Amino acid sequence: MQVLSLYSINRGLKDLIREDLQKQMEPPVAVAFTLYGRTDLPKHYLVSAGLAVSAGSRLSNFIGMVKEVDDSGKGSGFSFADLAADKAGVRMGESAAGSLETALAFQQRMGEIGGEPDLCPRFEGLPEGIRELEFRKRYTDLDSKSYALINTEIDKRIKDCAVYR
Repeated sequence: MQVLSLYSINRGLKDLIREDLQKQMEPPVAVAFTLYGRTDLPKHYLVSAGLAVSAGSRLSNFIGMVKEVDDSGKGSGFSFADLAADKAGVRMGESAAGSLETALAFQQRMGEIGGEPDLCPRFEGLPEGIRELEFRKRYTDLDSKSYALINTEIDKRIKDCAVYR
């Protein structure tokens, strides 16, 4: 998960591998990952999975939420689609690196997926590009009922993915 996470954001393994071993490695082949035609969502998904495996689910979810809050103020805006990809990635990390029994069952389900909807929820209808002032007006804060409704919808969509059943 950590390697996929780093690869998805074009970060090499140089910080993880001794310099003498780096010289023996072939450069990675560039591959464009997409989820539902978007290149940003696999990054959210895989980085969150890597963080969940490395640092735990709670921290990974927290980092995803903080990034979206930060984006509302100076980035592309708060995106519930990004948050859904983050949360699905955390679920993948939990499933892949849980107990031996959980990990083996997850591997079995991964071998049976037929497409993106089996792995990651659809993102249509989830609000995106929400600037900070608009977020405060529509959702008040992260503890509001309106925010919780969308968060619950995201959790339901993730639960409906075949690989997480």
